[in-house]
Amino acid sequence: MPSLEVLNLAGNGLEDTFPLFASKSMHTLYLGRNRLHGTFPSNIGELLPVLKIFDISNNGFSGTIPDSFSLMHDLDYFDVGKNLIGKRKFLERIYRFGFHHMSLYTYSY
Repeated sequence: MPSLEVLNLAGNGLEDTFPLFASKSMHTLYLGRNRLHGTFPSNIGELLPVLKIFDISNNGFSGTIPDSFSLMHDLDYFDVGKNLIGKRKFLERIYRFGFHHMSLYTYSY
């Protein structure tokens, strides 16, 4: 999927871990309202380097954000609400990566 720019799989009842794919041109990824679980791939920032919109809300993701997220310089909107991600540690990493301009949603259940 090297030329895929937008992928919307929201609300499809998907049950698995984070889907592994790479797209150097993808800027929008919606995976919200599924039953996805597990942690982020450690190289997610390398797989999706120009991502601007990332919505994984209402799933079962856990863990923390890999260091490769710092490679996503264009990320403007990140919704991780209603997952099992530790909010405090998550926010610390986001700000350490310099994403102060981003719309960030981390509401809990």
